[in-house]
Amino acid sequence: MNDNNITILNVTKKNKKFIVETTKDTIELDEDTIIQYGVFKDKVFTTEEFEQIILKGLENKSLLKALNYISYQVRSEKEVIDYLKNNQLPSQIIESIIQKLKQLGYLNDERFAYDIFEYESKVKLHGPFYIENKLYKKGINKDLVNAVIQSYTIDLQIENIQLIINKEINKLLKYPVRKQKQLLCNKLIQRGYESSIVFEQVNHLNLVDESDESLQKDLRKLLKKYEQKNLSTQELKSKIIANLLNKGYEYANIIETFAKFEY
Repeated sequence: MNDNNITILNVTKKNKKFIVETTKDTIELDEDTIIQYGVFKDKVFTTEEFEQIILKGLENKSLLKALNYISYQVRSEKEVIDYLKNNQLPSQIIESIIQKLKQLGYLNDERFAYDIFEYESKVKLHGPFYIENKLYKKGINKDLVNAVIQSYTIDLQIENIQLIINKEINKLLKYPVRKQKQLLCNKLIQRGYESSIVFEQVNHLNLVDESDESLQKDLRKLLKKYEQKNLSTQELKSKIIANLLNKGYEYANIIETFAKFEY
């Protein structure tokens, strides 16, 4: 008997897998690998042949894992590669699986990138910088990212900005106009819109100021905060005015409201 040869002692089916007992070890193989290499009882393989069978079995098993990973949501090529690397697979198996997934139509970075664009720009209302950053994180190459972002026209940015403003505006009425504009600009820029377009759209808004109640509330809090500090009337007034200006209230409104309080 050649010590370099491996003989199949027994093959037992267990669920959808096969337990293969050999003169060297016991392994688990899938049905496709069993059939492809004729892994049946008493069959003899060289060590090199059997190593290829083991690698093929690992590849088939890992392909199923990759398909399951993709089934939860669409993935980029980089995401699948990273997933397979985390499973400690040899590079040749990873390359083979990636090629098969592409051939089967499960991996397509161009389609993936445009799907991200459609969802983020038209459903989530995110701006171009947000989408650009997300695509880079997904491993999409620079040329494709640039091509996708070209689809985000200025008109679409303006349309989305207006939708967001209309959704947010009623939540901001308690703030002074300057504060409303600041909050809107911050939110829109954080969502990935170009600052120049944001400022232009926000600055042209005719906002309603219903901040009198908030101003009075904030003024009362500040009066209480400073009442124990033994400040002169002028010092107290200066500190409170400075604080309220930082909150975005208009100077004239602060003075008018201040006059209603005794201090």
